[in-house]
Amino acid sequence: MEIGGVKLRGQKAKVDGLKGQIDTLTEQASDAEVSKSKEEKQRAEHEKAHADAIRQLEKLAADREKVEEDMAAQQHNVSGIRPQAEEAQEELEESMKVEEKELEAVRKSLAGKTQRLSDERAKQEESEQSATTLEHKALLFT
Repeated sequence: MEIGGVKLRGQKAKVDGLKGQIDTLTEQASDAEVSKSKEEKQRAEHEKAHADAIRQLEKLAADREKVEEDMAAQQHNVSGIRPQAEEAQEELEESMKVEEKELEAVRKSLAGKTQRLSDERAKQEESEQSATTLEHKALLFT
């Protein structure tokens, strides 16, 4: 009986060992399926993000092209305006030179008139002083 019992125990140990292996493999298979499911979900998210990034990149490229076209148009407009601006600047500078000459002439004229006015006032004061002196002399003689 011992021999059958030992044999039975050996077989039971093998069965228990195989059940343990089956449980371990089942767990590993389940974990692998969960990992696969997660990775597939992440893959779908990454593909969506990649597609979104590509669309955004295409939009940015189109926007960049439009900006470059606008910039070229603006440069063309500026190239036409620049000579006009330079001409206007030259005219302004010439006009300022003429006005400065006129202003200098007015200053000189004003300086001359101021000097004549000062001379006239000095003569008037001298005349008034002479008249006052004559009046004093006349009063002294009377």
